[in-house]
Amino acid sequence: MKKNYKFSALVAGIVLGFFACQDPDLEVVPEWETAVNTFASLQTGSSANFLNGNPSTPINLNFRWISIDGKNTVNRIEFFILFNEGYVDVDGNPKTARHGGDEGILFKTIEGAAVPGNRTDVALSVTQAEIFDLYKDKTFNYCGTTESVFN
Repeated sequence: MKKNYKFSALVAGIVLGFFACQDPDLEVVPEWETAVNTFASLQTGSSANFLNGNPSTPINLNFRWISIDGKNTVNRIEFFILFNEGYVDVDGNPKTARHGGDEGILFKTIEGAAVPGNRTDVALSVTQAEIFDLYKDKTFNYCGTTESVFN
């Protein structure tokens, strides 16, 4: 019995000493940097997808930038359109054609006084015809055969 009591006291002392000796200066607490985030949503009544055979039907979006802590301002907004296409290569493997690269192609820029304030919506519309104009001259190498994107 005395042996169990001594063992329990020893374990309790070690555990208590382990937790009592923490140095709060050694804890890594990151200094969070300030940043700008974005949020976009479809406008009410807007089509979520392009309609086949109707190139003039737009997709209407509301876009806003947000500086949560208010320390940042935005003086330029660039909208890029990324156009990816799935295809199957000669070996039967699924592949993705990234026609605009990893970044996409610049679609629209808002600068200076035209940039809205923090948490203010910007209306943006995109049509099939505008995307066609951006990518009409692009080509892609499909397994050794270079073809126009809209071939």
